[in-house]
Amino acid sequence: MEEIKGIIKTFGEKAITIETDYKHQYYALMANVHHNIREQLSYPLPVLPVKFHPVKSMTAGETPFGPRYYAVNVELDVEL
Repeated sequence: MEEIKGIIKTFGEKAITIETDYKHQYYALMANVHHNIREQLSYPLPVLPVKFHPVKSMTAGETPFGPRYYAVNVELDVEL
């Protein structure tokens, strides 16, 4: 399965929006977001690099750069 990287652009009670370097956006329900990420979601929002798997069969609206696909298995993208 394809893995994509991006940063969390915004969040709400039920979901987050992730944006890639190419400005494509992905929508992830909180159930698909690792608990380490959920613990860090507060404003002002820190830069949170993430990696995830896209679900190209499901969309949540569109942006000027294309459809906003769903994302699953969202994890922090950090090197230890």
